[in-house]
Amino acid sequence: MPEEATGPERPHAPSAASLRKWRGRLADEREEAKVYRSLASRRTDEEREILLELAEAEERLEVSCQEAAQIAAAGEQRRRDLDADSDRIWAERVRIVEDARGLAGQLSALAEAATERFPPAGPQVTAEPEVGAEPRAVAQLWAAAAGRAADHDVPAVLPPVRPARDAPPPTDD
Repeated sequence: MPEEATGPERPHAPSAASLRKWRGRLADEREEAKVYRSLASRRTDEEREILLELAEAEERLEVSCQEAAQIAAAGEQRRRDLDADSDRIWAERVRIVEDARGLAGQLSALAEAATERFPPAGPQVTAEPEVGAEPRAVAQLWAAAAGRAADHDVPAVLPPVRPARDAPPPTDD
C-alpha cells in the first residue's frame, strides 16, 4: 500500500506559558497606569504632567495589547479554518490519486484482455501477384488474405480483381 500523504507542516500556536507571560505583562501595564495616576494626584505642575503622560502611555499600551490579543485570536481562528480546509484538500487529493491508480489498473487489465483476444498474427501474405498471373490465382491470393482478416474479426477490404494486361478479355458465361 502506498504511503499516505499527510499534507504540509503547520506552524504551532503560542504555548500556554507564553500566553500566561503575555497576560501578566498586560496586567502589569494596567497596574503601572494606576500607580502613575496615583502619584500624579499627589504632585504638582511639571512632575504631575509627566506622570499623567506616563499613565496615558501605559493605558495606550494596554489598549494596544488588547487589540493585539484580538488580532491574535482572529489569526488563530483563521489558522484553524485554513488547517481544516487543508485537511479536506489533502484528503481529496489522496482520493483522486487512488482513483487514478484504480483507473490505471483497469486500463492495464483491459489492454491485457485485448492482447489475449487477438493472438499473434500468422505469417503475412506479402506476395503480390505476378504481372500476367491468372485471375483465378490472384483471387485465391486475395481470398487467403481475407480469410486471415476474418480470423481477427477485421473486415477485409479487398481491391477489385483486375485481369492481368495480357490476360484474355472476360467472357460472359
